[in-house]
Amino acid sequence: MLHVDVGTAFGQDTRQLLLEGWSHEELVATDVIAEYWALGKALFMDQDLAVPFLTCSAADNALVSNLKAAHSPSGVTHDATHFVWAGSDQTAFPPAKQKL
Repeated sequence: MLHVDVGTAFGQDTRQLLLEGWSHEELVATDVIAEYWALGKALFMDQDLAVPFLTCSAADNALVSNLKAAHSPSGVTHDATHFVWAGSDQTAFPPAKQKL
């Protein structure tokens, strides 16, 4: 099972999943602004957090291949992404780009 946190920002939702029992191998955090993830590590004082982070957009066609690459080193393979969470992804875009 794989949970992708799209638009993770500081990563509070990803960290909540860790507290609820998800393993690091089941989580991937993504955001278009990498500095938010770094600030989250400073804020939560967990610089050694082992959750893979990808700097990319959910609209990026390479997202799927990037997800596979994020887990290759650990030997974990996923046939499908089971959960995609996009709770904070629009905060980085101006209001005019948030409309569908």
